[in-house]
Amino acid sequence: MKKIFLLFLTVTTIFACDNGGEALQEINLLPFGMPITVKAPADTLITAGTMGDMQEVVINSKDSSSVYSVQIYSVGASLIDVGAIVNEEKALVESDSSFTKYIMEDPKGFVYEYKYSDTDIGYDFRYFRIQGDKKYTFRTSFGPFHTEEAAKMMFEAVKN
Repeated sequence: MKKIFLLFLTVTTIFACDNGGEALQEINLLPFGMPITVKAPADTLITAGTMGDMQEVVINSKDSSSVYSVQIYSVGASLIDVGAIVNEEKALVESDSSFTKYIMEDPKGFVYEYKYSDTDIGYDFRYFRIQGDKKYTFRTSFGPFHTEEAAKMMFEAVKN
């Protein structure tokens, strides 16, 4: 019995640390006006607002050592083909002179690298969902420049 408990504890620890060292849990954003669920640190600060037809939710970890910082916004979906939306967004990202390359690509989004100075590199992601008549766009929140590991972790955390 003791061996089973130790095995369980080991497996639980591995899965808890599989997100860049951050344990993530499912967070329901319905109380903030978005009928979606994402994975985020348990200790988060969630803010919500609207600007015209656009709704925004920002999720930041309260832990200063955390790298979790995600912005989600929704608007009426003019396209329902997520692949077309991804292609449009890739063209927009590639038109920015700071864009350098894609790190990961998925049918619903991507993680990319950009240079924000001659020597400094940052990472961001875009992920898209169509739900009902809304398009949800997920990205790193404005603020700190994220590492590749952090951008990948947040990308995986918002995927459904």
